[in-house]
Amino acid sequence: MKSDLDGLMSKRGLDAVVVLGGTEHNPIMHYVTGGANISSGIYVHRRGRPPHLVHSPIERDQAVETGLEVSSYAQHGLAKFLEKETDEVTARAAFQRAVLETLGVRGRVSFFGKLELSTTMPIVQRLGEISKEIKLVFDGGPSVFDEARSTKEPSEVDKIRSVGERCQDAIGRVVAFLRSCKADGAAVIDPEGKKATLGQVKKILRAELMRRGLVESMGSIVAMGGEAAVPHNYGTDENELRIETSLIMDVFPSEFGGSYHFDITRTFCLGEAPQEVRKIYQDVMEVQMDCISSLKVGERGWNYQNMACELFEKKGYSTLRRDEKLTEGYVHNLGHGIGLEVHERPRLAGPPTNTDVIVPGSVFTVEPGLYFPSKAIGVRLEDVVYAGEDGSFENLTTFPKELEIPLK
Repeated sequence: MKSDLDGLMSKRGLDAVVVLGGTEHNPIMHYVTGGANISSGIYVHRRGRPPHLVHSPIERDQAVETGLEVSSYAQHGLAKFLEKETDEVTARAAFQRAVLETLGVRGRVSFFGKLELSTTMPIVQRLGEISKEIKLVFDGGPSVFDEARSTKEPSEVDKIRSVGERCQDAIGRVVAFLRSCKADGAAVIDPEGKKATLGQVKKILRAELMRRGLVESMGSIVAMGGEAAVPHNYGTDENELRIETSLIMDVFPSEFGGSYHFDITRTFCLGEAPQEVRKIYQDVMEVQMDCISSLKVGERGWNYQNMACELFEKKGYSTLRRDEKLTEGYVHNLGHGIGLEVHERPRLAGPPTNTDVIVPGSVFTVEPGLYFPSKAIGVRLEDVVYAGEDGSFENLTTFPKELEIPLK
């Protein structure tokens, strides 16, 4: 949590952390500013002191709304540095040095922010060369922010829950559309008498998400048959829906402007599901339920990936822990943390070197699946789970697990 930053910095021997850039596509800046609409900024957190945000003068209102200590680029004389120096890299490095000196930053400092490496790295490197007061430190994974963001405050969980409720409502509207279709041989005919396609389903899903204030950062996975048998195949829009074929729908939207995400996967079959698909679906659901019911605070995330492998192997399936080149069977990891990014910590994943631990405040997915490209069958179920402060677990995903969608 954000309140853990000082302790996490102390553990790493960091005297300060600096976050550069705006909040758009920059989860750490979004995190430290509370989602303020900032296009450019320098966030400085000095251990044991209030954090400070240096901002563009034209964004002073947004800066004040963060509740942080603030000052503007102009107050620190950015224009003078740009006029004085012969190149922009030196000018911005000298400006950042002046900002840090003014704010009393000394000692070991790490820089963060999702920015263009080719333009940002030379500035930070130059800053390290001209500043005698600070020592640049690379805070590798998991970084201080990886750890802080791996647990959520109640207000963050409420945002994830809200996105989840709206997301599941949108999926319900898509299922209602599918129920309004009818079968014509192996084809699926929409209410207007045309053959329904994956692209049509995606378009309806996108519109329903937008009506609820949600946006797809990378699109959604809507894949059928052979495409559903490859976990991250997004599905070809032109492909027509078919009856008695597994259809994977994996939806992971956030609010407009980039905020907290949700992540849910359901597998459907239009019309009556073949016996083999029903068997695979039941096995996946049993493994998911067993893993969720076994969750304990203090356990390593890797233990649950190992557990999923063991459960699938007992059911006769091949798993990733026995063959990293596996393409049929259980071919991916069990889950991942979720928050300002779709994939965060803790990871319920291999290899055994993964030391992530489930603790109070963890929010993560549990998403086992089985995939068989040779049979054009893919099945995945994914729920989001929250580890409460009292050690209990809450499944934030309430959408039904019903394989078959009857057609007219």
